[in-house]
Amino acid sequence: MVMRSFIRDDRGSVVPLFGVCMFGLFAAAGAAVDYSRAATVRTGMQAALDACAITLSKEADKLDPALLEQRAQAIFEASFKHPEAKQIKVKPTYTNDNGTYKLSMQATGSVDTTVFRIFGQNTMNLKADTEVQWGMRRLELALALDNTGSMAQLGKIDALKTATHSLIDTLKEASKKKDDIKVAIVPFTTYVNVDPKKSKAKWIDFTGWSETESTGTEANLTSEWINPKTGKKWQGCVTDRTQPYDAQDTSPDGTVTLFPAVECVNPVPLIALTSNWKKLHDKVDEMKADGTTNVTIGMAWGWHALTSGKPLTEGEAPAKDLDKVLVLLTDGENTENRWGTNSFDIDKRTEAVCANIRKDNIKIYTVRVVEGNAALLRGCANGGYFEVAQASQLNDVFKTIAKSLATLRIAK
Repeated sequence: MVMRSFIRDDRGSVVPLFGVCMFGLFAAAGAAVDYSRAATVRTGMQAALDACAITLSKEADKLDPALLEQRAQAIFEASFKHPEAKQIKVKPTYTNDNGTYKLSMQATGSVDTTVFRIFGQNTMNLKADTEVQWGMRRLELALALDNTGSMAQLGKIDALKTATHSLIDTLKEASKKKDDIKVAIVPFTTYVNVDPKKSKAKWIDFTGWSETESTGTEANLTSEWINPKTGKKWQGCVTDRTQPYDAQDTSPDGTVTLFPAVECVNPVPLIALTSNWKKLHDKVDEMKADGTTNVTIGMAWGWHALTSGKPLTEGEAPAKDLDKVLVLLTDGENTENRWGTNSFDIDKRTEAVCANIRKDNIKIYTVRVVEGNAALLRGCANGGYFEVAQASQLNDVFKTIAKSLATLRIAK
């Protein structure tokens, strides 16, 4: 009778159900605790791996695979601050794909569980990946450098030479294949010197000059132009073109677009884009300080150096993998151009050429040394403006610019 009543009794107990629920809640809570600990360690692992990859990329091309792996492990462990992580292993892979450098890295390890071990899982595995791509994109760089008389003061011309040598060396070291980095140097005063050997160039206006007999070898034939008023030979200098072409890169194809020849004592001849590092260093050593300031013509010829049309044709056509950069350095305000000595009017021409260069997708860095129109130079720059109070600071500024021309990024 009692057994029959028990069987027919449809009232249930909550104790078994409560036990089942508590087991599930306990498992969920345990999972949350262990997964939270693992996630914290995994985040630290990723951060340390990213930092390791950036640091190691600076020396990866100089290490064999075994030493690369040793360095990767050491650099990672120095910044990874999670002692609860076990069996950490870092695996780097370095590749060079036609000048594009890649460092892929993977870190693996584990953490001991706390609650999950009750259910038979003693560890949780961890993994992090990162990839760094770096190297110098193809670069065309023009240096428009003030070589006026004021640069002879306070050691500025010597400091400029030292800084420019350092910049050239930095770019040489960053270059990974022939012609991936090319540099032009444009010393300027009131004029720019395009080289007396260009005397037969059809884009120079020699109106008022008389040509003498051609001289030189057949392969390097030149003509000497004499100013009949002074009797002096043309030394290679040109002045501003007729406005508005003085602030443009329009190819010279007619009278008003030609570059007027002038007499000059300074600057030394420019050097067009090249990857001949010795010639660049030699050109820096040739520079001297004499003359007055015309920033416009220095900027204009720096621009000409970066394009493919006349007068200078060494520049390449724009491309996605090609950066074009112009660095201007000056230590004084505009004082003279083709039309006179009104600084305000000359500044307007400088503003015009700067605006046009920026429209041409060329990055401009400007450097003011001790003196000069800060507002004008700051407004010209779209890459960076630097101001130094003494010549000795120039080297650091040029190093900063050189380093900024290199790219280094976390790819994933």
